Amino acid sequence: MATRYGLFPIFAVLIEFLASVFAFPASEAQAGALGNWYDMGWVYRKKITIVYTNVSATLTNFTLLVSVTDTNLINTANGGHVAQSDGGDIIFANPQLTKLDHELEKYVDTNGQLIAWVRIPILSSNVTPYIYMYYGGKDPSNQWNKTNTWETNAVMVQHLAETAGGKHYDSTANANTGTVYGAIMGVETGKIDGADSFDGVNDYVNAGDGASLNTITTLTLSAWVKSSDYSSYRDIVIKGQTSYNGSYILRQTWGGNGSSEFKLGSTGIGYQNPSVVWNGTWQFIVGVWSGTQLSFYFNGVSVSTPVNYAGPIPTNSSPLYIGYCPNRGTYFHGSVDEVRVYNRAWSAGEILTQYRNQSSPSTFYNVGLEENAPRITLINIS
Repeated sequence: MATRYGLFPIFAVLIEFLASVFAFPASEAQAGALGNWYDMGWVYRKKITIVYTNVSATLTNFTLLVSVTDTNLINTANGGHVAQSDGGDIIFANPQLTKLDHELEKYVDTNGQLIAWVRIPILSSNVTPYIYMYYGGKDPSNQWNKTNTWETNAVMVQHLAETAGGKHYDSTANANTGTVYGAIMGVETGKIDGADSFDGVNDYVNAGDGASLNTITTLTLSAWVKSSDYSSYRDIVIKGQTSYNGSYILRQTWGGNGSSEFKLGSTGIGYQNPSVVWNGTWQFIVGVWSGTQLSFYFNGVSVSTPVNYAGPIPTNSSPLYIGYCPNRGTYFHGSVDEVRVYNRAWSAGEILTQYRNQSSPSTFYNVGLEENAPRITLINIS
């Protein structure tokens, strides 16, 4: 019997045996035939399947939080499968195998902890969405793209995760960097990662007066907040000098009544429930201005009747402060995480979807088993 290896069948059998033991990675050209794989330069992947009932509406440019601790994601030097010690070889791709922009907020090479933000161009609420996470890549360059992860309408995204250096860096292209005064940086166990802890005496963050903070035509202002007390006005985020007429404000109100409020100038909308609002647990607070109305959301749900406000947003040359109102001289007491300013009004469906994703990542999606890249096996052809 003649084979592709010549006239000696015993050698063909030997080669087949060796090929079954030592398989060779497929080239990119062969990937279509051998499997649905992004790039043969990446050895491993996991499928991340989003529970579609958690998605309240079909959304565009949704930035998904991926937060996992997985032994497969330990660095290779420590016995895992991630090639780079900073997690730079981790990438994400959609079902069509198009690479997705992502920001790596945290990676721990010794235990496989990963916190990443992944921009999904279209997130469907009608079918089960999924993406792939690839790792074990041979490309030495870091694969993240922080600024492209956040849409152009994102004016400022402060994770407040830095733990040293006195600066919090804006993840958007606008570079609205925050300078920290007194606050304990990033060491508080935040809702997402590290958070800033404010003592209510003299702690705050100054994010400057960049042009992008002053050219807003519609607005979303959001933060994760955990208050230690509500005995007085305590501004969470304010662009302006005073709680009466700042450009835009998220704050805890005065009087011990457990209220929170979103304001543009002197017009405001709020929510009062002392047993829930400031009870020492993390709360997701979102204020939205559509251009005609103010709306207020608490833990993903609209909690107040919208208030008419035709605008425009008052302008001023004051910095954006986190945890401080200069005119009153009052400081927030508690912890703050994930402060965001958008030049766009988030929809109710987007707010609820974000809350579900960020409050409980492990129930928002399922992470599949590790898969290996398709491989070539030499075949004996008679």
